[in-house]
Amino acid sequence: MAARFNYDYNDNEIAEVAKRSKKLARTTRELHVIFNNNNLDYAPRAAARLRVALGQILSVSPRTPELF
Repeated sequence: MAARFNYDYNDNEIAEVAKRSKKLARTTRELHVIFNNNNLDYAPRAAARLRVALGQILSVSPRTPELF
């Protein structure tokens, strides 16, 4: 069961989430995207990469510091 949280999204998957997010954002006032891949630093890295794909930030470091 815990293995499903041990997943790191690839660039194509992040691009697809960005595409869907942009489409949904046109029909709502506020949109939140949550990554539940909570092994290591996968979720915060995926979120940062999504923000880059959405043009919200320009770059992201390849790895985040160990969180625990």
